[in-house]
Amino acid sequence: MARLERLAAPLLEQISLAGEQLEHEIGARIYGDALIHAANFSLIVLFGDPQIDEPVSIAWERCCKSDSPMLFNKFSNANRLKDFGSPFDHRARWCAQYFRECAMPHLPGADDKEKFAPIFAGAPLWLLWFSWADATMAALDLPPRDRSDICKFLRSKDNFFGWPALPSGKFENIQMSDIEIAEHVRKVEEGYALWDEPADEIGPRRGLLELKYRYPERFVK
Repeated sequence: MARLERLAAPLLEQISLAGEQLEHEIGARIYGDALIHAANFSLIVLFGDPQIDEPVSIAWERCCKSDSPMLFNKFSNANRLKDFGSPFDHRARWCAQYFRECAMPHLPGADDKEKFAPIFAGAPLWLLWFSWADATMAALDLPPRDRSDICKFLRSKDNFFGWPALPSGKFENIQMSDIEIAEHVRKVEEGYALWDEPADEIGPRRGLLELKYRYPERFVK
């Protein structure tokens, strides 16, 4: 037995190191994508005047037309945001980069957390819920908000699948049934992060984004 343990030791060490590397990579991907989502969410909040009765894409149009100096880049005294695409698809990272280069230096705070925290704290609760920004807040360790008044409303799985891109549509303002609310409360109390079979099968105590990045095949549309 001792001989077998000695022979197996290098392989076990490799397995352990591979597991640690995977954990690091998953954490880094989640954090990096959370920064993309946070930047575009902040753009909408600060410069888009989002309204609950209109698609988020309309707020984005207002962002692109804003004459705020905070959106002027270093190459011209103009808002060039529209040249970087859209926060609603794979180009979200380029819009986020524009925000980080132009607007972030003007925001109070010593680091990303301090700069984003006030924006998320004051953002419309419906927008936070609709865009799955609560998952972003958890990933960036931002102070949580009381969601008891909003979590009774349905929100789209497709919007979560598309994260870190923002949803372009309209908050539907549809409440869950009493049965759905009771099931939601049960899963929250038991530590389940998601809404359906994948969470039940994988088990509790897993964060939304951890599930998505650890088991990507389970979250294909």
